[in-house]
Amino acid sequence: MEITNLALPRTVPPMLAQHAQDAAFYWSLRDTSEQAQHITLAKLAEMESIMNAHLDGLLVAGAAGMATAETALERWRGAGEMFVCFYLAAAGQQHSSAEKLLAQVENRPDTLLRGLISALASLPAAVAAHWISHCSKPDSSAVQQVAALRACALLGISPLGALPSSTAPSHIALHFASPSPFVRAAACRALANLNPTANLSDGQRMLQGALIDAELIVRAEAAIAIANYGQPQPTELWQCVSTQALVHEQATGWYRKQAQRRLLRWTRHLACQVAHGNSHIPQLLERLPPRLALCFVLHHADPHYLPFVLDKLEHSDTRRYAAWVWQSMTGCDVLAHGLTLEDEVQASDSTQLFNQEQIDASNGMPRPNPQAIRAHPATYPRQGKILLGQPMSTNHALHVLETAPQALRSLAATHLAYGYPTYKVTVRASVAVQRRSIASLRAHISPKNI
Repeated sequence: MEITNLALPRTVPPMLAQHAQDAAFYWSLRDTSEQAQHITLAKLAEMESIMNAHLDGLLVAGAAGMATAETALERWRGAGEMFVCFYLAAAGQQHSSAEKLLAQVENRPDTLLRGLISALASLPAAVAAHWISHCSKPDSSAVQQVAALRACALLGISPLGALPSSTAPSHIALHFASPSPFVRAAACRALANLNPTANLSDGQRMLQGALIDAELIVRAEAAIAIANYGQPQPTELWQCVSTQALVHEQATGWYRKQAQRRLLRWTRHLACQVAHGNSHIPQLLERLPPRLALCFVLHHADPHYLPFVLDKLEHSDTRRYAAWVWQSMTGCDVLAHGLTLEDEVQASDSTQLFNQEQIDASNGMPRPNPQAIRAHPATYPRQGKILLGQPMSTNHALHVLETAPQALRSLAATHLAYGYPTYKVTVRASVAVQRRSIASLRAHISPKNI
């Protein structure tokens, strides 16, 4: 039977709702993947492709797609829904909708800001430039300025070349003079993308001034950024990490989560800046929360501290993470070599809260056998920086960056950034941005550097 003149609906509401839900879901996977143990760059590209397909479906639907995304945002009020909404509004040139979304972020930056930052960094280049410029104006709110500066950091571009009036460094100086410490800290993170070989003494001067800022978050980010000039500030960053550890210990709820995120980032960079053999490291490891101490050892990459890692195998709240740190440093897979125990049967208790160790377990880390690991004849260099049982050479770090899971890619990217600050790779950036940065780094490095 032939059917003619059938008026098909332009949109299918349930399909649009699924597009909005799945786009937010895949964004959340990407946003939280930095420490994932099973997501490689190839897998990240697959996830991002699916996310973009859902965004395209909503864009094609026009106003109906935007309305569906806004309904999801109103219901769930999450960063993923904000990412989807702002991306659609900006890419679809719905300026009034975009302005309303910016107002929502200002009202709830704790839950929505990350979505806005990611949307700014994911938009087509010309659209992203417009909204980054719009949000970074001196008369814009502190929340919008933070979003613009953090988007620059994700895109791997210098704010001196991306923000309005960029020919005059005085524009970025306004961010450093902001009454908001969050804007000043974001300005430090953005300036970390400066080319240290260029004549950018003004940027360096501003970062030096930020090292004596009254706010802890600004001093820490300045200490990280100024290492871009070959001037690491481990003493200042060490003090910031020690203070932040106390803040983290006393914080609760969302504030504790935020404090932990900062402490984790600062600890990674401190581990890369502190020289091997520093006699104060054992004291720092005792002061840090156990899992952060293990993170320090992993990024410091000194095999001298593997006994510290082995000791943490004996504690139920750190054993799986300690086993992962041990295998990441030595290159010996605990599961493949039979260095595991049968997992304990967890009692069914709906009131039990999942701790960080259980999250690690859900990521696939088996229960380690401490005695077997201690007795295993793992072979690895006994000095120098190591990763997966090999010296942390540039070539090895690049190979890890291209093939390993996100948690190891993040480690390799941090180490490469200290050797080649002009070609930073941010594992939270879009896959296209990451691949461009990796290609530029490979093209820059000559055989003698490897």
